[in-house]
Amino acid sequence: MARYRGRVIISKVDEFGDKIKNLKEWVIKNPNSIHFDSYVEWEVWNYIQEEDIPHLYQPKIDLFPSISTQEFEQPRQTKNSNDTKRKIKTVMQRSIGYTPDFYLPNFDTYVEVKGFAEDVFKLRWKLFKLKGYKGFIVYSLDEFKQLYKQL
Repeated sequence: MARYRGRVIISKVDEFGDKIKNLKEWVIKNPNSIHFDSYVEWEVWNYIQEEDIPHLYQPKIDLFPSISTQEFEQPRQTKNSNDTKRKIKTVMQRSIGYTPDFYLPNFDTYVEVKGFAEDVFKLRWKLFKLKGYKGFIVYSLDEFKQLYKQL
């Protein structure tokens, strides 16, 4: 595992479970191959393949579409600025999307395989659940097997 500023960064792996050292170069050399964000994600995918479980890998979900809003322009950040009148402008807010790791259509269930959950993920997961999607977070292949038996 790699580290960045003391935090553990999960290594990317290819479809054979081998560690990818330089993802940018690997993608250029293997344009039609898939890679995984962690070894655990690969283990779950490999199990799904071996057991012939119907699934979609990394389906894209739009949680909220783009929308046009009104905001104040940013004030000038200079010492000599006497501009106290801020104009209202139209701003296009980008859509919020989410890409879970797996979708199991036979159960209408999404599965997210996580090594650790950063703040952005926690927010997206909360929005995902608030939109009414059924999903589970698993941290190991054993947890996925346990989940699959219970579905």
